[in-house]
Amino acid sequence: MDKRFLTPEVIHALDPFFERIETELQPINGKRIVIWPAAIEGLAFRLAAKIGNGHVTAIAPDSDRKKGLKERIKAEGLMDRLEIVHTRRWPMQHIPHRMDQSDAFLDTSELFSTNEMWLSMDVSELMVSAIRPGGYYLYFIGVTQKPVMKDVEMAFGSLGFDLHQDGTKEVLEGLRSEGFTDVAAIDITDLLIPAWTLCRGHPRFEEDVQNFIWLLHDPETRLGLSCSFFIVKGTKAE
Repeated sequence: MDKRFLTPEVIHALDPFFERIETELQPINGKRIVIWPAAIEGLAFRLAAKIGNGHVTAIAPDSDRKKGLKERIKAEGLMDRLEIVHTRRWPMQHIPHRMDQSDAFLDTSELFSTNEMWLSMDVSELMVSAIRPGGYYLYFIGVTQKPVMKDVEMAFGSLGFDLHQDGTKEVLEGLRSEGFTDVAAIDITDLLIPAWTLCRGHPRFEEDVQNFIWLLHDPETRLGLSCSFFIVKGTKAE
């Protein structure tokens, strides 16, 4: 989902999705969580508010909203629990605890587009090094069961995500090869449809009408029928 769609109303409609993430991270109190990239800061604030003596590091591209986000962190009393790092480089030095000590690494890069050019990096190697033994890796991905037309692929790209044919299989195998256990793909499509439907009805996004028709209504491509979103989760081996 492109960040231009993330109005307060849409973020509120994503509450069931956020709740599912919290469920996957339970018990959340005291956890040290890294979110990359943090295109949707609302998730970081929500987790930080419930994390007790834990800490959330949200890594985001450079942003002209930096000052406003710092003010919000202060206003909500989260200075000791939340840091949003604005950078286009992987900021190892900014993570406020030793590498291999994160309790969870959330990779939202396939679900919430930043529309920013990130420098090339080996995310697989980075996330493995960031997570402690017994910690979680959560990866969010959109998949299709069959190839889609180029126009549809481009339309979904303009909405802020890519679709991967049978993409969960590749990610599951990748996690297992990295030594992760309890690897599973969790279908979250129904949790996202209300937010996308709200975007579809917003007059501000009229130029995206055809894109939303393919996403929500076309029997060959619509969510929940031909296309789905998943959380792929694994636990780093002890």
